[in-house]
Amino acid sequence: MKNKVLDLIQSGPLSKDYTTRDQMNRTFGSIMDNIAEWFGRRSRLEIIQFLNISWGSVMELQSQFFRCFDRKYNSREQFDELMENTNEIGKMLTGIINYLNKTTIKGNKFKSR
Repeated sequence: MKNKVLDLIQSGPLSKDYTTRDQMNRTFGSIMDNIAEWFGRRSRLEIIQFLNISWGSVMELQSQFFRCFDRKYNSREQFDELMENTNEIGKMLTGIINYLNKTTIKGNKFKSR
C-alpha cells in the first residue's frame, strides 16, 4: 500500500499539486503514526482511541483518492486498487476496535485497579 501511495504522489500530475500531494502524504503518515502510538499505550480505551483516529485517517485518505480521480491524477484501475487497499486496512482496524470494545481486559495501566 505504501509504495502505491508514494507512486501516486511522486509521479504524474499529482506531483505538481503540492497542496493535495502534501495532505495525502500527511494523512497516510497519520494512519501509521497512530497505529504505532497505540503500541505505547497501556490501557484498552487509549488503544481504541488511537485506532479510531487511524480509522478516520483511512476515511480521509479515501476522500483524497476520490479527489485525485476526479482531477484525473490517476486511472480507474489505480483508484480501485487504492480504495480496495484502504478498505482492507479499515476492516482490520474495525476488527481490532470491535474486539477491544467487547473484551473485559483493561490493559496494564489499570491492571491493579
